[in-house]
Amino acid sequence: VEDHEAAYSNLGVGIDLMAPGGDLQTDYNGDGVPDGMVAESIAPGDPSTTGPWMFAGTSQAAAIVSAGAARLLAAGVAPEDVRLTMLEGSRYWGNDFKKGTGAGALDVDRALATVAAPWVSSPPRFGAALLPYPTQGVSLDGTLYARAEALVSLTMIEGTPTTKSLDVYGTAWGPNGAESWSCKVKVSDPTCIIKGDSVAIDQLGDDPAASWAFSIEAVVETGIDVPHRPTSVLYASDALEVLLTAQEDHSKVQDRALAFEWTGEEDPVLGDTAPGYSVVNSGTGLATSPFGVVFTPDAVQMGAFKTIDLDLDGTGLATSPLGMFSVTRFNIDGTGLATSPLGFTEIKLFAVSGTGLATSPLGFTARDLLSPFGGAPALGMGLDGGVMVLEDQAIVGASASADAVTTQALLDNGGYQAAGGYELGDMLAGSGAVDVGLSVSTTAVASGEDRMPLE
Repeated sequence: VEDHEAAYSNLGVGIDLMAPGGDLQTDYNGDGVPDGMVAESIAPGDPSTTGPWMFAGTSQAAAIVSAGAARLLAAGVAPEDVRLTMLEGSRYWGNDFKKGTGAGALDVDRALATVAAPWVSSPPRFGAALLPYPTQGVSLDGTLYARAEALVSLTMIEGTPTTKSLDVYGTAWGPNGAESWSCKVKVSDPTCIIKGDSVAIDQLGDDPAASWAFSIEAVVETGIDVPHRPTSVLYASDALEVLLTAQEDHSKVQDRALAFEWTGEEDPVLGDTAPGYSVVNSGTGLATSPFGVVFTPDAVQMGAFKTIDLDLDGTGLATSPLGMFSVTRFNIDGTGLATSPLGFTEIKLFAVSGTGLATSPLGFTARDLLSPFGGAPALGMGLDGGVMVLEDQAIVGASASADAVTTQALLDNGGYQAAGGYELGDMLAGSGAVDVGLSVSTTAVASGEDRMPLE
């Protein structure tokens, strides 16, 4: 039977490879039995009865991949090599991951017989930072628009790429739905700017009440169709340590996660920005791709917004006005990530000016933390702008001194997370606090929903 994706398949650049999930609506081999996957389960409505059932769905495909990984481990493949060994040994079926079906179809026997390629035995490991921000402008036909853009920055954590250029892939969500994006960067200058979809507005300065989200899902050495999944990174700086210390000492903002406020000023690297806010995930990087949300003020129902002065005594810096606020949204479905059964979510944020505190020597900007273009002053606090790798809580290219205890605590606690340990960007999007067009119409069959008894 020719390989092909099922109607319920998840497709996109985030897919590594395809595996059998079954299809109860077909009988390709003509044996009179629907092509499902057999598993033992309880009978619907009667937990006292069990038996073999035919299932179909992505959950079944995941179980097949897990079994394949177990076979590779049993054959002596090192745990860190299992994923790429499966990708290298996958069965090509006239498609590739850039078209949404991963490296091909799972073929464990072929993977076991595959001579390890360099990118399997000693693959490079990439980190990625994502800085989303709002913009406004005028199109060539004179239409006024609001849009979000994102600065993508890659960092080599381990190994060396075998090519001089890299292809970066991800997804952008916005008012017009979701779409994939890609950009090509040089290994010597691994940065690019991606653009979300536009929303027409009446006049510049108006708030269209719009939200966008961006993710970085794959880094590929040009010409080698094997996706590397980057981990999230932050760019450590003395200004970050000053800010974290002041936040830790101020009771009103201790329980708030970091956000960036864009006031519409011009940024020397990003250019003109528009009023709005952005939030990025900065947790362990193990479960999700680098992910960020940007939204205009009218896109959410905000609680009280207060401007406060953090006490920066002892740092040699003047006090700076910084904002804190709560974002609330009544999500009537109650289906969002981290919502209560009543569908009510409150997310507390602590907003730092995304374009810099012009009146303060602190000079902290979003770029100081989320891109290699930061310009924080060197204050001798033990950080030099090195890269913090949140996956393994390491600082690459810099060492935190004994004084840099707050930055290390940020790493030890998994980064800036909302209450309950949820990644902040995911929580904002999943709870419905900002509408980034994440809802997708799908016919995917969840485990247990499409099943029939095996006669």
